[in-house]
Amino acid sequence: MMLCSTLMLTACGGGGDSGSNHSGSDNTNTPTPDNPDPTPDTTTGSTTLSLCGNSTTEQQLVDRINAVRRQGRSCGSTFYPAVGALTWNTRLANAAQGHSNDMANNNYFAHEGLNGSTIGTRATAAGYNFSVVGENIAAGYNSIDEVMAGWINSPGHCANMMNASFKEYGMACASNPNSTYKTYWTQEFGARN
Repeated sequence: MMLCSTLMLTACGGGGDSGSNHSGSDNTNTPTPDNPDPTPDTTTGSTTLSLCGNSTTEQQLVDRINAVRRQGRSCGSTFYPAVGALTWNTRLANAAQGHSNDMANNNYFAHEGLNGSTIGTRATAAGYNFSVVGENIAAGYNSIDEVMAGWINSPGHCANMMNASFKEYGMACASNPNSTYKTYWTQEFGARN
């Protein structure tokens, strides 16, 4: 089973700094569109999703991540206090689904897409006008419980989940029985301008 996380911070107009919570991940600055996002992109949680055979609702996924964020916790040697709740964001979920599909269908595991896309370019392409965005990916986990436990037990992934800068969230999974890891999970975190 594989895990990988990345965090990207950008300022309006593409300035700012970027960082990564996983050695070997590319650090990339991504320009942020200047136009505000006029379209609401949150839902009520009534939509049922199938995450690699696990039937769940958006609200259940938000409840899972917020249960993690509600408690202070150590991510490796760093303690993070409890942080505010996230809300579901359909555009981040779409970016997550696109990346999970790409990894599953093209049999690779990385934050950078085969076409050179990054979390920032994928979020922008999905219509998410962000001030901060981050991503956790995982492969080979068979259930939401397994992948969440894997991320919680990994310092970089845990740090992304406990990042107080993030306000919104989307998650997706794709499977391909002919690929190396069979299942590919993506969490996208962000805050809008």
